[in-house]
Amino acid sequence: MKLLILSFLIVLGFQSFGQEKFEREHKISIEEVPQQALKFINSPKLTNKIKWYREINSEYSTIEAKTEVNGIKYSIEFTLDGLIEDIEVEIKFNKLSEKTRQNIREVLDSTFIKHKIRKTQIQYVGEPKELKHFLEGTISADNLSVNYEVVLKAKDLVRWSLYEFLFSEEGSLLDKNRIVFRNTDNLKY
Repeated sequence: MKLLILSFLIVLGFQSFGQEKFEREHKISIEEVPQQALKFINSPKLTNKIKWYREINSEYSTIEAKTEVNGIKYSIEFTLDGLIEDIEVEIKFNKLSEKTRQNIREVLDSTFIKHKIRKTQIQYVGEPKELKHFLEGTISADNLSVNYEVVLKAKDLVRWSLYEFLFSEEGSLLDKNRIVFRNTDNLKY
């Protein structure tokens, strides 16, 4: 009886797991980039090549500028109007503080049977002016909100799937989604 109740609670937990995030990303030309985003990105620090993408998901669309500076991968996300949303910097999971890693692992271990972290990013959120100065290297991240985005492959009771979790700086869960890739350009009728 206890096993039946436990199974029911686990299945209920997975059904209320969160949303599915349908995601599609494609490269765009510089002519398709909003002027405000181009103005923001013109920074002395970003002398490397910038690749522009449009990300379309089930909730909204964004424009992303991706580049690499001194071996560090940056993703700068904008609204379709060119307003800065956040700056994400790819890091290794083991570079997070021990306490943050422990809190994140506890959430993942209690949610999945197995999991493998594929990518970790620091997400900096703040006022556009402060994000610009941070990107230029003229201020530290002290005035910005810090979150961690963790992309992982995980197995629940049924299947392996790709997930995206958002954690606070301390490792508290803020959001979680199962990622489903959709390519609607190749529908056959």
